[in-house]
Amino acid sequence: MLADLGYRVLTAADPAEALALIEGEVRIDLLFTDIMPPGALRGDELAVVARQLRPDIRVLCTSGSSEIGLADPATGEGWLALIAKPCSKPDLARQLRQVLDTQAEPA
Repeated sequence: MLADLGYRVLTAADPAEALALIEGEVRIDLLFTDIMPPGALRGDELAVVARQLRPDIRVLCTSGSSEIGLADPATGEGWLALIAKPCSKPDLARQLRQVLDTQAEPA
């Protein structure tokens, strides 16, 4: 859906691959991750590391569970955008635009 919406997409099979991309030279505006991806890191943990490496990166998480609450580990305040799965293409487009248009908070 992301490519269909006109975004250039880099894919990673797991958080380790995602971190390798984030540590690289390519421009990345947004990390879109599942809260429970395969691998050792949860999606919100991946987001914390990604924001340490790239403070301006925006983050959108997705989950099939409505029970997920995302909070900053330091403050306990909400800090990540979340879209529920499954989502429609128009809903995803709106959420992506909102996240990309919002200035990233300091990591």
